Amino acid sequence: MKKFSKPFISIFLTIVIVISMLPMAAFAASYNTDYWNHSEPSRTLSNGSRGDDVKWLQCAINNLIVNGDRNGSRLSTSKLDVDGAFGNATKTAVLAFQRKYNLDADALFGPASRSKMKSVLRSAPIVTPTKRQFSWPVPGVAAISSAFVDGRNHGAIDIAAPTGTSVRAAAAGTVQTYPGSWNGGAGNYVVITHNIEGKTYLTVYMHLSQITISNGATVSAGTEIGKVGSTGNSSGPHLDFSIREGSYSGTRLDPGYYTTIPSGLYNCTNCANYVNEINTYKNNVYALSAHKHSNY
Repeated sequence: MKKFSKPFISIFLTIVIVISMLPMAAFAASYNTDYWNHSEPSRTLSNGSRGDDVKWLQCAINNLIVNGDRNGSRLSTSKLDVDGAFGNATKTAVLAFQRKYNLDADALFGPASRSKMKSVLRSAPIVTPTKRQFSWPVPGVAAISSAFVDGRNHGAIDIAAPTGTSVRAAAAGTVQTYPGSWNGGAGNYVVITHNIEGKTYLTVYMHLSQITISNGATVSAGTEIGKVGSTGNSSGPHLDFSIREGSYSGTRLDPGYYTTIPSGLYNCTNCANYVNEINTYKNNVYALSAHKHSNY
């Protein structure tokens, strides 16, 4: 029997001890399923593609393997290491996905595969933020003159205030200005694009008497962007304030559920039901993806 020297045995034992102290995670692949934490692909992904959108795909594949689709049917293929590199393992998984859902099995993750993936994935969990995402755009003014629905699918709220009252950005973002006395009825108005909860939202401020911010400016919440007015299709000085998801023509979100409501909020005319509702829930915090809204 071969004998080992004491130095050799000492080194061997040291290596064993060090390895035993390493966490098991060091040897485990990162089989993450949280696709919502990555950028959805806007291009066709193929063998050799790299990027955060590849991580989205890899997480989505893992999600279907672990959690199944909306009908509970799991994808039968090997879990993927979420490394952002479209290699042979990802190619094999994409082929398995395409065959399962009767798509062209070409291993290219393009528009058809992406659309199908989004339709079968279980929804991302709604993560409740710690505070409301938008601040009140007219500080010191607490008068609602038109509600979110207001019998006409308004999709905004009107905040009544004297001409010249300061209007502030409801959240940080990039400004687009639209000066003009009419502009399709909006008058002078400003649009601010925001990135919140990993998605794009817009806030829109209409009927301004003045625009006091430059086009293309980057602003923080609370930065003045204009003054209350009555330009465009307006019967009196007020701010028409809306929150929109994704684009200017996107889904309207109720400011009453996503804006910090000031103390003493009241209705000027016929909005009592709306004001009572948003006052009742003003201390609740909702994820934008929950799409909470009033029916008033």
